[in-house]
Amino acid sequence: MAHEVQDNDTPSIPLANLAANLARALPVLQGASLEQLLLEGIRAHAGDQPSPMRFWARFILELGRQGPSGYDLLGQADPAAVRLNAVQVSFMLRRLTGDVLAFSGAAKKSAVLPTQFLAFHGYLLGKKILTERAHRKSAL
Repeated sequence: MAHEVQDNDTPSIPLANLAANLARALPVLQGASLEQLLLEGIRAHAGDQPSPMRFWARFILELGRQGPSGYDLLGQADPAAVRLNAVQVSFMLRRLTGDVLAFSGAAKKSAVLPTQFLAFHGYLLGKKILTERAHRKSAL
């Protein structure tokens, strides 16, 4: 995944590019509105009870507020205008990796994956993907 550099030399990637790369890398994600699902997951966990998931969500939100573009993911941020820095992308990918492992059943086989890595925005993402897949199959 190539990065882009903003005017202040901060490596970043548009949310749309991250979503497109994820869809290419994980065929099960193709056809899902990943940009919106990622934002919904972050927003949902930002309001959770104190937990690692809430910390990560709020940290990602604050990095966006303090970044060069100064966007608020809790507000009506335009997904096309959201540029994620390297730390935000790293946190999101770590969480998504745990979600993918959990949904694939690999987490049950590995003692390495801590429980708190299993569902950052994955519950929303997984539920939405499974629902969309079921609708596509029933439409055939």
